Amino acid sequence: MSSLITEDKNQAEKFLDELSKVYRYLLRNNESGMSTVEEESKFIRSYAKLLQTRFADGFKMDIDIDPAIKDKEIPSLSLQLLVENAVKHNIISKQQPVHVVIASTPPGYLTVTNNLRKKTKSSVESTGIGLANIREKYRLLNRLDVTVEETADQFIVTIPVLS
Repeated sequence: MSSLITEDKNQAEKFLDELSKVYRYLLRNNESGMSTVEEESKFIRSYAKLLQTRFADGFKMDIDIDPAIKDKEIPSLSLQLLVENAVKHNIISKQQPVHVVIASTPPGYLTVTNNLRKKTKSSVESTGIGLANIREKYRLLNRLDVTVEETADQFIVTIPVLS
């Protein structure tokens, strides 16, 4: 943020605006447990703008969610945890950006997919807490259908959308 202020005041202002949206959302929704898909979508768009400011062309995100599920719910911050995992565990570069796709899939699921360019084990220590946290939230809701799949070039997490 401080380097943005001296380099690009307009960009710094946009960053601060998105940061304040993210912070307000975190304060409001972290304890509530559940959020609508629409609320989470708005939040993850603000979070993505922060990541795009930080990583420039090294981070890309596409969102394709069916408007019919906007009023359904998911555990708060689920999408953020999954996007954060993509950034934490992958090499980010302008030449080969981390690309996250969030999409709705019938019947009533969201998938978060990212390309894989894993950091070396020595550069990042994975605790698995993010995915375990999401699975536990769904377990408490009697939903055990969170799936995690890793292929040679993609990491895919599918979570149910709740009525």
